[in-house]
Amino acid sequence: MPTAAAFAKASGWLARAAEAATWDGTVGIQSTQGRQSKKERDPKTGEITDGPATLAEVAAFNEFGTSTIPKRSFLRLTQDREGKRWADNAARAIRKYVADDGDAARLWSLLVMEPAREDVRETITRPASENGYKELSQPYADRKARTNVRNAGDPEQMTLRDTGQLLNSIRYVAKAGSRTVTG
Repeated sequence: MPTAAAFAKASGWLARAAEAATWDGTVGIQSTQGRQSKKERDPKTGEITDGPATLAEVAAFNEFGTSTIPKRSFLRLTQDREGKRWADNAARAIRKYVADDGDAARLWSLLVMEPAREDVRETITRPASENGYKELSQPYADRKARTNVRNAGDPEQMTLRDTGQLLNSIRYVAKAGSRTVTG
């Protein structure tokens, strides 16, 4: 017959498991990054026009594509490629936490969020052909050729590495219990 100590231990495990069920995290361009003024004065005409795109907008343009920018998914592609491993990492973090083996936020960050951030960064640095990006559509390639862009039809030109700004802006926010960790 189970003792009071065994029930207390099991109760502790259940409480820690319930807390772990509330853990949360995001990886990508965080909302506070890359905020810029959306309006600026045109030096020639003096008119107020839209300013440069924010990092979040640039990420969205690349993730989903526009009429002038081909789709170069890096978030969804990484999730599709690594999602199973991330789920396994999350299960491992929760098991360690429930077994009373460490700080929740630290476990969540180290075992789940940091590897996910690095996976997204790796996707960004891979050549376009390794990410499965298709050849540029002909109308897009024609438009690029008309503007004298070098190698307009080369899928390697579709990489996301032109300035490194997007790569260096991939961050995570991990929330575990009352703590929030960023990296």
